[in-house]
Amino acid sequence: MGALRISAGTTRRIKIQVRFGDEFTTLSGATLIFAAKENLSDADIDAAIYKTSADIDEIEIEDAAAGLAWLNLEPSDSDDYAASGIVLTYSLKAQDADEKVFPLDSGQLVVDPSAIESTL
Repeated sequence: MGALRISAGTTRRIKIQVRFGDEFTTLSGATLIFAAKENLSDADIDAAIYKTSADIDEIEIEDAAAGLAWLNLEPSDSDDYAASGIVLTYSLKAQDADEKVFPLDSGQLVVDPSAIESTL
């Protein structure tokens, strides 16, 4: 993915295509974790946007053998940035059934300001 851009307060579905290596060969039994942070020192769980495939509404693994998944961003994930926008640093990683972590991707998530605000 490398660099992502979204408008604050909007819905976005982003395709994830995992490239497997020698030690990591399937998404079956694995958990995908997406964390977009304001500060790199923040724990993943404390990220501005935190998503995991443990919740199918957050990250949906469509085809484990082929490495295909979808990251689902909802308006509530980014509506705090509607007025001014922000650039977050994200990481995408997989944790296999043995709890070994495999970094998959990282980059910037640009959240553009938006006049659209979600209703709570």
